[in-house]
Amino acid sequence: MAAFLSSRDPVYRIEEDPPDVAFTPATILKGGDPLAFLEINRPGDELFEDEVDEFIAEIESVSPASKGVIEHLENTQMTLVTEIQLGFTDPTEVLKELWPFFIWIMQGSAGLLQIDGVGFYDTQSLVLELDY
Repeated sequence: MAAFLSSRDPVYRIEEDPPDVAFTPATILKGGDPLAFLEINRPGDELFEDEVDEFIAEIESVSPASKGVIEHLENTQMTLVTEIQLGFTDPTEVLKELWPFFIWIMQGSAGLLQIDGVGFYDTQSLVLELDY
């Protein structure tokens, strides 16, 4: 991940957090400013199970016909949670900065990208709109 970001621009870097920092194994920085906190969860982790279950329940209540996304979530082996930091700039600008990173992750994992208030994306497009 770090090599990908720095190949875009050397001002980007990933800084690993100390092991005693709860839930945040790394931070994406642009210069000295944090763009996003990263958290990796796997099956068996309480946060993983809770998050996947919440997404499935939300999708079933809003769009039960979206079986493809539900099946994808039921077979998920890892989540990379990215908490975008919005304190210093417009949210759209931060997403533009991080979008190539998200696409790179998804292409390497066949994953889905979920954005709160928008929905789920594959590498091509929005596959399920959830405007909650």
